[in-house]
Formats: sequence, C-alpha cells, structure tokens
Amino acid sequence: MTETTEIQLAIARQIVAGKSLTEVAASHGRSFSWVRRQLDQLYRTQGLAGLNDLPAWLARRERPDLPTEPTWPLPGLNGHPEEIARLVAQGLTNKGIAYRLGLTTAGVQSHINRAKARLGLRSRMALASWVWEQAPPANLSKAA
Repeated sequence: MTETTEIQLAIARQIVAGKSLTEVAASHGRSFSWVRRQLDQLYRTQGLAGLNDLPAWLARRERPDLPTEPTWPLPGLNGHPEEIARLVAQGLTNKGIAYRLGLTTAGVQSHINRAKARLGLRSRMALASWVWEQAPPANLSKAA
C-alpha cells in the first residue's frame, strides 16, 4: 500500500466525523469532484471498498493496537443491534450483514435504526465511528 497523503487523511477524518462531501469540499476550498478524486485515490491505495470501510480503516490507522473486529462491550446496546453495530463498523453492507446473520435486509436496517435511536446517532457512519470509539484504551503495561 502506498502512503496516504495528509489531505486524504484529513478528508477521511472529516467524513467519519459526519461531514458531507460538500461540507468537506467547502472546508478545503475545493470542488466536490476534487474530494471524490482524493477519496478514490485513498480507496485504491489502501485497498478500501468505499465509504463504509473508512471508520474501521481510520480507527486502526490511529490505534494500531486495535483488533480487526470490534469485540469490546458496547454500552447501551445488546442482542441484534449490538451484533449488527459491530458488523456495520467493519464495513459490511446491509445485504452482507443479512446474509451473515440469516436476516432480511429490512430487518438489518430496522436493527441499525434502533441502535442509532438508542445512541442518539443520525447516520450509519456515526454508528460505525461510535463502535470504534468504544475501544478500550491501549494497555500501556504490556511490557510489565
């Protein structure tokens, strides 16, 4: 994988924080298509499938100690909403989650909506980011 530019990293952080592509473009004084090109280059160089992969990629980039799958407790969630929130955080689509869990895509969306409502979140990206933010702090005493 090639190096990610600082501008691409800034764009990824803004998107994961909930900004729209239009807002990101305005904050950089650039066009919407320029932001799309930066994201496309980021996806290619980092092997990402798209926007759904950004929260997990960014979390692991900033915290290399994190596992590839979020397995820590998620306060306020349990059952299917918790399980589905973890899969959303990994970048799976509703169809992928439905296949994995044997649910319908409508059922998956219902659980996502329920999780977002419980947590006061407005978007799928916010839910994914929230899951990664719940990771426990790195254990600094591993060498002890």
